[in-house]
Amino acid sequence: MNNIGSLLQIIVFIAVITGPVIGNIAKKVKEQADQRRLEAERERRKIEAIRRGQPVEQSASAERAPSARRDESSAAAKRAKLEALQKRRREQIEELRRRMRESQTGQRPATPRAGGASSRGVTKTQPVPPAQHELPPVARQDRPERQTRPTRSVAQAELERRRAVLRARREEYEKAKAQAERAKRAQSEAARAKKKKSARTETHRPVPLPVPLHAVTPIDPASLAATMRDPSSFRRAIVLNELLSPPIALRESHL
Repeated sequence: MNNIGSLLQIIVFIAVITGPVIGNIAKKVKEQADQRRLEAERERRKIEAIRRGQPVEQSASAERAPSARRDESSAAAKRAKLEALQKRRREQIEELRRRMRESQTGQRPATPRAGGASSRGVTKTQPVPPAQHELPPVARQDRPERQTRPTRSVAQAELERRRAVLRARREEYEKAKAQAERAKRAQSEAARAKKKKSARTETHRPVPLPVPLHAVTPIDPASLAATMRDPSSFRRAIVLNELLSPPIALRESHL
């Protein structure tokens, strides 16, 4: 228990000591992140101005944050770099315009001098064209944001339309189901009524009385032969006797 208490005291002491240090480190990291964000935004604006051929504002003191003023040397170097890039861009634009005018007038472009300022400007601007392909994406950053609202509205309208279609289909299904249940119920009631009616008619149907087997008296062949002389009358008597007598299966039991 004493060891655990001492360990807890040590942990609390370390936390108390390192708490302000960690807070200061987090504050510094946050300040550096804000500074980098502001510098990136400022560079983006300057690059956009250079791409459009507009002059870069020299008074950037209003845009600086208090934390950015501590690093004046790096900001000056970046401004000088951006100004040099702007100067190269302008020289390149002027050179392209001059060549276009010469090509339109049909004149042959003059060869630059060996040590002149124009040759130095051309040689310096040759590495710049790859930056022309890299700069346009900065200007196209705002376009997808402008197109998000129409696409969202269209998607929302499509979603509402599909919901309405599903709702209408569900209502039709419920109506058809209710009609089928009503038809089934009516059919079962009709079958039940028909069954009751048939049972009622069967109860009122007259039952035929059984015919006794001894009701038909067989004719004696000897007496019949005595009364009949010709063969046709004798044959007719035998047929009538067979018709009027009980079936063969019942004669033995009757006898």
